[in-house]
This record gives sequence, C-alpha cells and structure tokens, in this order.
Amino acid sequence: MTRSRNLQTLFHWLVFAIVSCFMWTTVHAVTLGSPMMLSKPGEPLKVEIPVKAKADDKNILETLSIDLVPKSEYERLGISSKILDYKPSISLRKVSPGQQIITIDADTAIVVDQDPFIDIIIGLKWASGAIAKPYTLMVGDVTKVVVKPGQTLSEIALQMTPQLSGADMDEAILALYKTNPDAFIGGSIHRLIAGAELTKPDASILRSITSAEAKEFVLESNQTWLKQQGELGQGSAPSGAASKTSKGGDDRLKIGPGAGPDADTRRYIEEIVVQERALAQTKAKLAELEKNIADLQKLLDARKQSASSEVSTGTKISNDQWTTIGMGLVFISITGILLLALARYARRGEASSDAITETAMGEPNTQTGGGEIPQRAAAILADLDLNLESSPPTETPAPESLRVKLNLAKAYITIEDYAAARKSIEEILLVSNQVDPQMTISAKSLLSEINQRSSS
Repeated sequence: MTRSRNLQTLFHWLVFAIVSCFMWTTVHAVTLGSPMMLSKPGEPLKVEIPVKAKADDKNILETLSIDLVPKSEYERLGISSKILDYKPSISLRKVSPGQQIITIDADTAIVVDQDPFIDIIIGLKWASGAIAKPYTLMVGDVTKVVVKPGQTLSEIALQMTPQLSGADMDEAILALYKTNPDAFIGGSIHRLIAGAELTKPDASILRSITSAEAKEFVLESNQTWLKQQGELGQGSAPSGAASKTSKGGDDRLKIGPGAGPDADTRRYIEEIVVQERALAQTKAKLAELEKNIADLQKLLDARKQSASSEVSTGTKISNDQWTTIGMGLVFISITGILLLALARYARRGEASSDAITETAMGEPNTQTGGGEIPQRAAAILADLDLNLESSPPTETPAPESLRVKLNLAKAYITIEDYAAARKSIEEILLVSNQVDPQMTISAKSLLSEINQRSSS
C-alpha cells in the first residue's frame, strides 16, 4: 500500500513538473510564487501566494481574475480534490504596483489523516492568457519532509514556518540546514538534494538561533553562491537571489539561484542531476511495482488451481453429504434417548415430592395410639424435612443435563425443527442462570438464531 502511494505521488509530481514547464514556456507574462502558510496545524486554512508581472506587463495585473479549478481538472491530472470538500474561498488583492497576493481561506481546519499534505490548483486568467499551477500545502504537523524534484529550501521553510514556534523564514532555513547537513550538496543551501528526507528542527535548535545570526547566514550563503556563479563582480543581484521584500514591516530574504551564462550552465547541470536522481527513483519504484505485480499473479494462479481442485472434488463432497446426515441423525437419536431418560427421572422425582407433600400436609393423622407405622410410610417420612419455617430447596439440574438439552436444540435447528428447538431452549433458560451463566448466553444466541431463521 505504501509503495503504491509513493509511486502515485511521484507520478503526480512528474505531471506537475510537465504542466509547470508547459505553462512557463507558453505564458511568461505572469508568474506565481511560493505559497506561504499563515495558519498552524489544527487552525482554519489560510495561505498566501504572490503574483508577479514583469515591468512591461504590469497592466495585465489590472485584468486578472482568479477562481478555484473545478474538480474535473483534478481528476484529469490524477490529483486529490480533498481541498474542495472544505469549500475554500479565494481572493486577489493588490499590494504594490507590480505585485498582487492570492489569499486562500477555509472556515474549518483541514482534517489530517496519515498524509499531512493537501493539493490545490490555482487558476489565473487575464485578457491575453491564463495559467494554472498546482501546489502541495503542508497542513499537518510533520516530523519529516521528503524533498520533491525542483523544490527549494525556501519553499519548504515557508510552509514549515508556522510550525516552528514563531520563527521567521531565515531562522527556519538555518534550523533546517543545521538539522539536515547531509541534504545539501557542497554545504550550499541552494543545492538541496531531491529525494532527501528533511527532519523538522526541534525546539532546542530553534532556541539556539538568533534572528541576526540567521539573516547573516542566509546573506553569506547568497554571496558565496553569487561568487561561485561569477556574478559578485558585476554588482548586480539576480531577481531570484537574496532580495528583501517588505510585508507588514517584516523583512524576508528570497533564496534563489544566480543568473548569467555560467549560472545557466550550472543550473542546467544541476537540473540534469536532479532529473537523473528522479529517473533512478522512478526505475526503483517501477521495479518494486513489477515485483508486486508478479507476486499478485502468483497468488491469482494459486487461487485458480485451488478453484479447479474444488471442482474436481465436488462429486466426492456431494457423496459425503449423506454420510454427514446419517451421523447427524444418529447423534440426534442418542441425544433424544438421553433427554427422555432425564425427563422421566425428573418427573419421577416431582411425583415423589408431590406425594410426600400431600401426605405431610393434606391427610389427617388418624393414628392416636402407639400403633406401628407401615414400613413404606416410615421410609417416606424419614426423608421429610419437618421444619416448616423454611421452604424445601429446589433441586438444581446438573450442568451435563442442560448441555445435552442445548445440543438437542442445536440438532433441532439443523433439521429446521424450530418449534422443538425453541421449547428446549426455553426450558434451559428457566434454570441456566443458577447452573452456568455462560450456558444462558449460548441459549439466548441460539434463540436469536431461531428468530432470524424463522423470519427469513
């Protein structure tokens, strides 16, 4: 189950990458940034996504319209449409002449099961074009995050920031770097390994990091990256590098690769490495899937052989039915004989008790002298309890006799004689609580079975 889900998730992200590349090559006037989670796990969802346009295309922002992508588009791309069940609202607001913000709100918190992520597709339209981009949002409190192909450290930090006890993005980047040093190529925060498993920083690491230390670390990392790309001497910082944006008085550093011919070459090489890693992971998943399919085929073949053997032995089973029925009748006969003997014994005891009672209480004592009592009467009177203050104890049947009756009731049910079975069970229930409460449960269960069979 887990393997199939991992393969499905990888396939979805490959589809995301293809769609994103297509949108990037066909529509370049408007770009969508990384999502920033403003809500914590367990709180109603609130996410902001920046929308930017080039200087020459700023007039396009005035004609933008936004809406949630319909469920059919999710199904077409094979993406879970769980987000639509929460009926989120989506709005677009202007924050600067060249930038707008998409806000996604939900009235209720997203229910997190085993998967702490949820997918959403954002659709933008304007007079001369349109764009649709899928996002995966982290709505649950997770301890580990697997880096997807093309995902940057800043994107992961933005999503994880609400879960890091008030840390800003720079502090989140440094904390992630300290917690997962092996997830970066050459120790650079710009070279995050696809497929690496990032562990969520704990509270002790977050407390050891100051805001000034985090900003200095990110700035030095950007300068080192720019120097490696040969761009530091030109004095021009690329748009994706460490550029500060102010939002509500809170400065944030944007992390991204450099620009220029050398930077493009290195970036292409890194993309090839990432693609090779993703391809290797896909091949491994496919190998696992093929093995699972082979195992499943073996199980199907074994089941077919079992079914054919059952067909071949069907005649033997039908012939053995009469033997089974005969054995059942013999068992019923023996049980019936035992019950009859038990009933006669019980009636004999009841008759003897009634006779004794009548003799003791109903007949007058006609012998006034010292005459001898008949031998039979003496034997009867010897067994009498003349203490009239307490009633004589009722004889409790033996557990073995009740079990015989219970087995007889089962036999009656087998031959569908429900009236006789019901009578036996009712006799058992009269005294079973005094003998064995478990027998009462069994008797009630058989009575319920009789009621079900009688009604059907």
